[in-house]
Amino acid sequence: SVSQKAVKHPPPTPTPTSSSCISSLLLPPIPSDSLFSSWMNSSAMIDAGWLVRDNVPRLDGKTKDAAMEFEVRFEIPQQPVVITGLAKGWRAMKNWTKNSIQHAFGDQLFDAFDEYAGSYKMTMGQYIEYARQQNDERPLYIFDPKYIENNARIADEYSVSHMFPKCHLAALGDTRPPWRWLLAGPARTGTNFHVDPNHTAAWNTVIYGRKKWVLFPASVLPPGVFLDIKEEDDTCTVDQPDNVMAWFMQWYDDIKGNPDYSNSVKECICEAGETMFIPDGWWHLVLNLEETVAITHNYVSDNNLLRCLQFLDTGLPPYINRAGDNDINITLRQRLGDGTIQMVKEKAESKTLISAPTTSFSYKAPKGKHHDDTTTAMKIAKQEKAPEKHIFSFNFS
Repeated sequence: SVSQKAVKHPPPTPTPTSSSCISSLLLPPIPSDSLFSSWMNSSAMIDAGWLVRDNVPRLDGKTKDAAMEFEVRFEIPQQPVVITGLAKGWRAMKNWTKNSIQHAFGDQLFDAFDEYAGSYKMTMGQYIEYARQQNDERPLYIFDPKYIENNARIADEYSVSHMFPKCHLAALGDTRPPWRWLLAGPARTGTNFHVDPNHTAAWNTVIYGRKKWVLFPASVLPPGVFLDIKEEDDTCTVDQPDNVMAWFMQWYDDIKGNPDYSNSVKECICEAGETMFIPDGWWHLVLNLEETVAITHNYVSDNNLLRCLQFLDTGLPPYINRAGDNDINITLRQRLGDGTIQMVKEKAESKTLISAPTTSFSYKAPKGKHHDDTTTAMKIAKQEKAPEKHIFSFNFS
């Protein structure tokens, strides 16, 4: 029972520094979506339904005519393909394993980044320790373009296949924009939809782990991707969910219900030792299904040189990143020389190579920009379903 004394003399009012004051602090209501999406993205599991479709052809890279078949069937007509056997014999396949990767690079520092949180320097051992215990909404992902510059010995761990000829951008020398990356990340990491910079093609080899690929040709804007083009300053922002898992949860099922998507999408899973070829101009998204380490190179061959030069001259289509110095188009033409460019043009005209410029969308040329008859007006259809607005700008430069 309560005494009369206690009733007449209640305890003093707590001071602002009192813990009891803090416990009784009232906060305004917080909308559930503010916390729910972060929780969902960090706790969601990879859906088995996302892994069913596999319609990318596979090519045995060790056969006698593999290089010719690759060029004729895939590189020239700009078609994705998974190539097997190219990593056979790589030292990295033995030295960079899930059990040894923490110690494979010693004290070398790598860039672990998130598009929104920024970049952090850490050793591979520190990163792997983080990656294996984190439960982040957007886990940090190693996407390092200087891995060989910082450790020349890594160049001996793998070799570039003869299928991928010397890149014409190598003529730029020290001014060449980033073109090769070492990639490492846990499950749920990856890259959102983007088109590789400067109209480059790319190859991506998995050392260990597994990658899910979703690709769309230049003529199809992927579901959940919106382009905000500002003609007044010739800029373009790509709006889409701010992480790969969010895109799969919100937009992947739209592929099934729309023939424009289902008839054009290319999907596959790349296993350890397999190489994905990404044609220039293709939209692509990648999801790591488990802890994965990979190597990727971007390149410009005879088959996409003219498209690369046209893009560098015009900046069109505007959703592709223009990496490099402001005068990269002038420098590249000077370094290559008129003879090399004319030779590629003649091959294209004789249909030995199909490298004439192709269009990505129909679009209206930005004011003040030149475009020739091979580029038509861009018309971006409004999609019925609009996502939460998140800006994604993949910074290759």
